Amino acid sequence: MEAPFPYTLNPSANKQPHIYGTICTVWVLAVASLALRVQARRMSKARLGVDDYLLIVSLVFATALFGDMLLLLHNGFGQHLRSKQQLDSLVKMFLFSDVTWCTTLAFSKCSILLFYWRLFGHVKAVKWSIYILLGLTTCWFVEAFLVMIFGCTPIASFWNFSIKGERCINYVQFTLPNMVINSFTDILILALPLPLIWRLQQTVTQKVLVTLMFLCGGFVCVVSFVRLVILLQTDFSSLDLAWSIADFSMWCTVEACFAIISASLPLLRPIYKASTSYVSCLYKRSTLSLSQSSKSFDASSRKDTSSAEDATLPMHTFQVYKLNPGQGHKGPIRIENEISVVYEPRMQIETRRNALEQGTC
Repeated sequence: MEAPFPYTLNPSANKQPHIYGTICTVWVLAVASLALRVQARRMSKARLGVDDYLLIVSLVFATALFGDMLLLLHNGFGQHLRSKQQLDSLVKMFLFSDVTWCTTLAFSKCSILLFYWRLFGHVKAVKWSIYILLGLTTCWFVEAFLVMIFGCTPIASFWNFSIKGERCINYVQFTLPNMVINSFTDILILALPLPLIWRLQQTVTQKVLVTLMFLCGGFVCVVSFVRLVILLQTDFSSLDLAWSIADFSMWCTVEACFAIISASLPLLRPIYKASTSYVSCLYKRSTLSLSQSSKSFDASSRKDTSSAEDATLPMHTFQVYKLNPGQGHKGPIRIENEISVVYEPRMQIETRRNALEQGTC
């Protein structure tokens, strides 16, 4: 019986379940955050801007990356390789995932910078800062895209290991500075609006809340740092790439999706205000309902007390007399009718009066 390629000690090990769960969760969150952003723009009666459309394009590439990861998992990614042919097919998908990852991040960063332009573009210093960061982001994207595509000569030698005389760059030596630049631009973009926020004519509490809203974009910086740490722990020289780089590729997908989430969160204020108003309305309705129930209970108790009192009320009997015709007032008096009167509680009188006024009784 042939030993499993590349002869691992534990061929049954499997990382796929937690990779499936992680990438599906972050992709759903990215789609939901962008949908809420578009809805918030509609609630504000504002048209979609260039920054919104760039983020939609970013989500398209993130979805392509997500689909590529699902295809990789379907073909054995996250498990130990069994054959060299399996390695050849997986490496093609690795190349596609790298390209879609850097494209997603580039469009997300440009979307955030154009959002800043919409808010703070009238400030000269911020305007030039946005120009510089847009230039850095564009250069980073072009460099990463070209190196990933043309990192091997010929290009097919990236996935076809039978080609002789190929020349390829050292992937680790390229990826490490590439990720450092990526993390550096993330931090600069995150910090750009903070000085302006603290110059606003607002209370300290309002400034802190606005700062926290913008710092939500810091999630992608944290993910980028985690991915950098995992990169340093990954063995790219191993033949068992489907196993060795599984965690690194998973965090690429997480970072791409979190870039979209971070770009969407600062614009969800209308959603937040509408949600808090709805919750407040529900609370007031529930409080009013409880108050009405309490009043109804008190009225029912008073009614029961009144009924008990009615049972003890005395009944008075009156006799109506009528003069006998033709006899005058000096003649005998005949009893015409006899009437019994019982005192009626005030609540019953009011209920009867209301019924008479409404025509229901």
